[in-house]
Amino acid sequence: MFEFGTSGFLHQSNKLMFDRETDSLWQSLTGEPVMGELAHSGLQLDFLPVNFTTWDDWLARNPGTSVLALEQGQRVEYHHPDSPNAVYSDYFSTPEVWFPPYLRSDELEEKSRVYGVEFGNAATAYPLDTLANETVVNDRVGILDVVITFDPVSSLSRSYESGGRIFTPGLNSGELLDDSGVLWIAEESGLLATDGSGSVLERVNGIESFWFGWFAFRPHSQVYRAQ
Repeated sequence: MFEFGTSGFLHQSNKLMFDRETDSLWQSLTGEPVMGELAHSGLQLDFLPVNFTTWDDWLARNPGTSVLALEQGQRVEYHHPDSPNAVYSDYFSTPEVWFPPYLRSDELEEKSRVYGVEFGNAATAYPLDTLANETVVNDRVGILDVVITFDPVSSLSRSYESGGRIFTPGLNSGELLDDSGVLWIAEESGLLATDGSGSVLERVNGIESFWFGWFAFRPHSQVYRAQ
């Protein structure tokens, strides 16, 4: 087991982590060591689903959550990302990429935010603007049938195996209806059927990223277009 820290270095404009055991540098978007003792070792970290959501949404789902105290021996002020006082507000408010990667694509604006899904040798980038408009997307990544959900309240994107079902939005947030009329609930662990069958459709890993970051490491990626 490795313990990681942030190195402050970038590769392809993506942050490199370091492990405290060997001081090797690891690429966060691929989970692979790229420099140091472990480089070219064949090691790769397992990917887990990552959520970008609001504190209100998270607390409602996880009321027992512990929170890191603000008083940590140094003064840290939090500002909303849209605030001009937020960290990197200048960076997020302009289309400029400070450290452009050498693999680039003009298929989307470089700093467009996408939700990326990869399965086997296939990958697809789903623009967040498109997900926000459609809220439920049925698609296939390689040989895997998937459904992508977007919660307009919390701006949370999730992906699940669909098993070939076609889903549409339910009446309430986090609800989906399949093409046979069964209601499903989107949870962290998977899509849960409410028909008493106990059916669960597994969560599929997804990464929210800038388009330039996703493309730099997955130049074979397709881009989902609005239906």
